[in-house]
Amino acid sequence: MKIFAVVMVLLISLPFYSVFSQREVAVAIFPFLSTNQSEEPLIANFTYSPSDVVVNRLVNFHDYSSGAITLWLWDFGDGVTDNATVREEANKTHMYAVSGDYLVSLTVFDSQGNSSVHEALIDVRKINTTLSLNMPDSGPPGSSFSLTAILRDEYGAPISSFPVAFYLVNEQSNSLIGSSYTDSIGHASINYTPPSSGVYQIKAVFNGTDVYAESISDLKTLQVGSDLVPYAVLASVLVLIMSISLAYIRLKRRGTEKEETLPEEEETSK
Repeated sequence: MKIFAVVMVLLISLPFYSVFSQREVAVAIFPFLSTNQSEEPLIANFTYSPSDVVVNRLVNFHDYSSGAITLWLWDFGDGVTDNATVREEANKTHMYAVSGDYLVSLTVFDSQGNSSVHEALIDVRKINTTLSLNMPDSGPPGSSFSLTAILRDEYGAPISSFPVAFYLVNEQSNSLIGSSYTDSIGHASINYTPPSSGVYQIKAVFNGTDVYAESISDLKTLQVGSDLVPYAVLASVLVLIMSISLAYIRLKRRGTEKEETLPEEEETSK
């Protein structure tokens, strides 16, 4: 009886095949056919690389969504969006100009208007920097000393057109003695004339930007004037002591040689 009913329905529907598609007629007669049981569920998903995301470096976003997707919408969290309508174009690349945390989202749609969203919070860090300081370690009073700081990024490239400050360091505070912008090879230089004799400790500081991380040079020591005198005197005394010691050793050797020669001469005369 059930089989007969199905056959009758099919016979009745035949005239409509010329107007509607076979699938439309079938769906109208058997609504359960409108759902394709073999299709994957609509799920948005993606990964990104590298995991260490740095300012001004490309980030690769890889789509791993499933389902009968007809549209991919990307939002990179910095005001930039992108989209794709075919899976071959769903993977994207993006570059962040400023450090910070960005919420990246991928929304996928199917032909029925259904959607799924996947989000990931990405920490974009600044480019690390290194700062070195080149300067003399001593000099006479009244001299002007050249202080040169060298600023480079974590890839070894020079960083140009950024300010570097130079400080005198003591137990109480740091005193600014000058600043200069880095040139095309990352060098920033100033001339410094100490006010008097003494020992001065100096460092260079780069405060960083939205792109570059801050860095501080090693502490360098500059000895000026009278503090150099004791070292010169000590060196002279050491040289004098060594000269006297060598003269004494030579005299002692000559005396020993004479004592050994006298017995031999006495035996010969006998």
